[in-house]
Amino acid sequence: MIGSFTRHLLFAKQAARPALFSAHAAQAPFSAFANHRNTEDNNEDTPFEFTNENYEEIQKLLSKYPTNYKESACIPALFIAQKQNNNFLTLSAMNKVAKVLNMAPMQVYEVASFYTMFNRTKVGKYHLQVCGTTPCMLRGARDIIQAVKDFSHIEMDGTSEDGLFTLSEVECLGACVNAPMIQVNNEYVYEVSSYLKRDIEEESPLLWQFLENTANPTFL
Repeated sequence: MIGSFTRHLLFAKQAARPALFSAHAAQAPFSAFANHRNTEDNNEDTPFEFTNENYEEIQKLLSKYPTNYKESACIPALFIAQKQNNNFLTLSAMNKVAKVLNMAPMQVYEVASFYTMFNRTKVGKYHLQVCGTTPCMLRGARDIIQAVKDFSHIEMDGTSEDGLFTLSEVECLGACVNAPMIQVNNEYVYEVSSYLKRDIEEESPLLWQFLENTANPTFL
């Protein structure tokens, strides 16, 4: 039997819960909506079809799993769809993945909305994801963020007018030994701060070179 004190404590928690949620609802730390918002370039009617090459890649993925576990390929299939669509995972792309894998669309939406690697809102050509946790912060993450802001004229979670850059701060990306680091699209670039300090003095040519060479993670 629940004691009187415990019962009162449970009731107090339940009574406080709605106020707690409403007070913090506008302060969510995530930059992307959990629910889909239709836009002109992201709705059910937005065209999306896998290329023949990517259909072949998905078939290779499916060959790794039993035929009754096609959904196991959901994450890599979503990644293929996003990469094909210029780093943008649209609603129609998610629906296509659901169809190919014989999944309910809601199951795919749940996966895509859970992982921050999936961009359900449009980002720039270069998605600059700066690690802001302790090792990177101590070694200059704030300087990196400010340098990107100054160079591309954007604020956090913004996209530049020319569509080249989107800036985001992310949690630990697991490269603490090479702090500070930044993820550009899907490439890790390490020990960035020394280049950015010289870059600021030289009026940004190195930052541009850094962005143009992100396909080579050893550039820095």
